[in-house]
Amino acid sequence: MENVYLSEYEQLRRDPDSELPESLRGLGLPNLYGGRPRYGRESRVHRYAWAVPDDAALRIMAKHAPIVEIGAGTGYWAALLRARGVDIVAYDKDPPDGGEGHPFHAARRAWTDVAVGGPEKAAEHPDRTLFLCWPPYDDPMAADCLREYRGDVVIYVGEGKHGCTADDTFHDMLAADWHLVRAHSIPQWAGVHDRLFVYRRGPAPDAAPVAPDHLATVAVVAMIARPAAEAVGAGRRITGPGRCRMNPMKRPPLARAERETSEWR
Repeated sequence: MENVYLSEYEQLRRDPDSELPESLRGLGLPNLYGGRPRYGRESRVHRYAWAVPDDAALRIMAKHAPIVEIGAGTGYWAALLRARGVDIVAYDKDPPDGGEGHPFHAARRAWTDVAVGGPEKAAEHPDRTLFLCWPPYDDPMAADCLREYRGDVVIYVGEGKHGCTADDTFHDMLAADWHLVRAHSIPQWAGVHDRLFVYRRGPAPDAAPVAPDHLATVAVVAMIARPAAEAVGAGRRITGPGRCRMNPMKRPPLARAERETSEWR
């Protein structure tokens, strides 16, 4: 199966003005922000997925098969993995079926089989890696999945705490009960700072070696956490609906401190 989402993303990087809104053409406004497209994302998150998978991300995931995905949406990531021979079961509370009435994927069908189910399904697959891709913003869904899950490995694609994915409880649970073992920078849209993270249950082994790419991630986490602590100390509350105005383009306030070298920037 061709990764058409990635192909279209790369085409936008090569020809960024191809999807510039008509009202903005001729105004000299670029469609690239740090090498990442500004426009063209909205239609594709409906058609494919919130996050753009690349080959490296799919290879990392294959190493942690078998997998159970909750909140699979159109099943695009699952379809790519299945095409590579990866054992993955996918669930969504409301999988698209081609009907006009679907709230997000109107008139679209799933790319592969996606069964009906939510966080409760995580409890049925303790032998599989739990996969969460862009769990809904400021919503308990991701945290509920962690509570139900009895396995040892979680792959999470999204932003960090105070970002546009999941809620603070989910990120607090990861920090308290899991340790980061791998991080990968996936292709990013302008204003979006999502990555693929692999977590393992329990504290990190004291003598565990840290790979170079992991060191970059640790630095990013520290730089994001520092302004958060400073903001709390100053009496500013960086939570609630105002911190991320829906997912399409708004960069989370705390992510401004983030610095990481990436080929997608």
